[in-house]
Amino acid sequence: MAPAYKKALDLVVPLYKKLEWVSPLLAQYAVPLAYRVQFYQWQNVASLFWETELRTGPQGHPDYRRIEQEKYRLFSKKFPRIAKFMKVDMNQYSFARRGDAERIAAKELQLKKKLKRN
Repeated sequence: MAPAYKKALDLVVPLYKKLEWVSPLLAQYAVPLAYRVQFYQWQNVASLFWETELRTGPQGHPDYRRIEQEKYRLFSKKFPRIAKFMKVDMNQYSFARRGDAERIAAKELQLKKKLKRN
């Protein structure tokens, strides 16, 4: 499977190069997730509060939720007096953004109907 996999990834390169010429910020969205790269994140306590509370909620992506929950676990071990003030959701959800796809589809249908009338 390796040759087919590599070929599939290589198919994105021309698109990436075209988009990169127009906008490097836009081009990053053409890169497959198979190109994930590890990185270190440095943040202060205020941004940790904000990001962890935001990304651990039911609407958060499961991958982000897992990372933020682990950051919270590590932080709470080292700084328990501060961590107790964080509103972190440690639950697991089977689907992020449950029902959003249906709401978006209904809204698109309404817009299409409206455009046909006009």
